[in-house]
Amino acid sequence: MPTSELNAWWAVVSAVANAAMRTVFRVRVEGDGYVPSKGSAIIAFNHVSVIDGPAVGIVVARRCRRRSRFLVAAEVFDKHLPGWILRSFDQIPIRRGQGDVNALDEAIHTVKAGAIAALAPEGRVKRTEPPRCCASIAAWLG
Repeated sequence: MPTSELNAWWAVVSAVANAAMRTVFRVRVEGDGYVPSKGSAIIAFNHVSVIDGPAVGIVVARRCRRRSRFLVAAEVFDKHLPGWILRSFDQIPIRRGQGDVNALDEAIHTVKAGAIAALAPEGRVKRTEPPRCCASIAAWLG
């Protein structure tokens, strides 16, 4: 997987999705200026809505010109259209609550290869609780 360039699929889909996202939703992304233009990176984001992951992926693609691989709940891959989209964009399925070492190993491989891995440390949408610390996940990936 190239680490610092968007292929045609990423470029076209992220442009269309970005326009739709800006038209339909009031999305606020902070900290995208910290994403390096090349080399390894781990993006950890607060998961307060189902559009968080796609929004972060679109922002990274459009503003930083980089592809990213997200750890996504494995059950989402079982749904026809979302699963196809996630596989097309080479995302990483993770079996939540099961200590999915294979998914974490894939995220580590992504980072070691010089690419971007992204995750929501909380593991699911949390609307009422403040974000929890992600030190144990960062240590595992580090």
